[in-house]
Amino acid sequence: MALCYAQPLVRSWWRYRTRLISYSAPTTDPALRDGRRVQLPLTGRRTVSYWTEEGHDRVELLGRVIAYLAEHRWGKVLDSGWSDWDLEIYCHPETIVRVCTAQEDYGGNKRQIRVRYRLRPSGSMRAIGIAAVLSAAIAIGSRSWPVALGALALLAVDTGLWWYGAHRASQVIAIIDTLASRMRAVPYDPGRGQGERAKVHWWKRKKVDVARESV
Repeated sequence: MALCYAQPLVRSWWRYRTRLISYSAPTTDPALRDGRRVQLPLTGRRTVSYWTEEGHDRVELLGRVIAYLAEHRWGKVLDSGWSDWDLEIYCHPETIVRVCTAQEDYGGNKRQIRVRYRLRPSGSMRAIGIAAVLSAAIAIGSRSWPVALGALALLAVDTGLWWYGAHRASQVIAIIDTLASRMRAVPYDPGRGQGERAKVHWWKRKKVDVARESV
């Protein structure tokens, strides 16, 4: 009876010990370290669009992203078919990046692929935030300075974890941006007048690639 009771406790302890204390950051391709870094805002929200005229679609892009994450030991969860996101990426123990993709077809092989990023807190980070709010409420009610300082400390920890999570999530954006570039898809933002420039840039890249292949 004692062993049956202790078994799940010991297993849970080692699982959370590995997650919180023995965390090992995933590896990153050296080609991405010197590449263009797109910073994720502190709001944790960003949407990026890509233009391609070679028939590549969002499913192919997701397949390449999943293969890359598996090769470099990134934690991930795939959509089971009932979520409003395609992929969850654990780039940090306290934060999760939700990736959602959409596609617009313009006839032939012309496509626009949209990638939406959303930074979400983990359960432990939510617990720290709730503890900070409760401590602040208790400090206001009791007018206790030690409790208020504790609430400020918890809030500072929560803010620091969110900032670091946003910084780590920028690597996810860099990975997807690089993989999209390898598919010859270029950033596309018609709302800022970049649509035509993206198409021209795509044609220039196409000519360079054809010239290299001929050589």
